Amino acid sequence: MNKRSEVLGWYPKRVIRAFDEERYALDLIDHGKFRLGANTFYRKIESATKKDGNEGTGKFRYLGTRRVRIESLDPNVPTSWSEEEGEFEVTIGHGSPVYLLCCTLSPNTTLIEKRFGKNKVEIQNPRRLAELIEDYFQSKSMAFYVLGKKVAYDRDELFVRDPGPLESAELAYTQKSPRFIDDEEFRYCALSKGPANLWLNNPPDHIYIDLNQTLSAICKLVKD
Repeated sequence: MNKRSEVLGWYPKRVIRAFDEERYALDLIDHGKFRLGANTFYRKIESATKKDGNEGTGKFRYLGTRRVRIESLDPNVPTSWSEEEGEFEVTIGHGSPVYLLCCTLSPNTTLIEKRFGKNKVEIQNPRRLAELIEDYFQSKSMAFYVLGKKVAYDRDELFVRDPGPLESAELAYTQKSPRFIDDEEFRYCALSKGPANLWLNNPPDHIYIDLNQTLSAICKLVKD
C-alpha cells in the first residue's frame, strides 16, 4: 500500500472553486473529476475576465548590486568582472508548463461570480484535495508534485532585495499584476519533477483528473 503523499506549500482552511456550468461543479463533488490548466493556457483564452497575457512569467525590479561580465574583443585580453549598483529589472519564466487549479479566498460572492463563475464549490479541506491529486499522479506514473500557493499581486513592483533564484522561479506561476488583487487567488500548482517527464515533449493545455470517488466529505456546493 502506498504511503499517503506529503504535499508541499501552504493550504488555507477553505477555498472556493467556481465554474461557469453547474455540471462541472457537480463533477468535482460527486466524482472527483476536474481539470488543471497549463499556466501558459491563460494567455490565450477568450474570456476577458480570466485572460492574463503575462501568465507564465514573473517580473520584478530590485535595488542592489550585481556582477557584470566584461569581455574584450581582443582574444588576448581575459574576461573580467565588475560590480554594478542600481535598479535592475528581472523577467523570469519556468522551463516547463505548470498546471493549475485556480481557486479564490475572497468572501465577495459578486466578485467570484463575475470573475470565476456562478457555480461555486467550497473546498473545506484544501490540503486533503492536494493529497488526492498527488496520489492520482503517482497511480498514473505521472512525474508531477503538488504545491499550494497564494498568488502575489506584485508584478513589476520594486522589491527591497533580489529574492534569489528559488523564490524568483516561483514567481512565474504565483505572481500576477496588481490589477487582479481583488481575486485573492489560491492555486494548486502541479510541477514537473524533472526533464525525464514525458509530458514535456508535447505538453497539453490541460491535465484531466478523475479520482473516481465522491469528494462530498471535503467539498460542497455553495447555495446563495
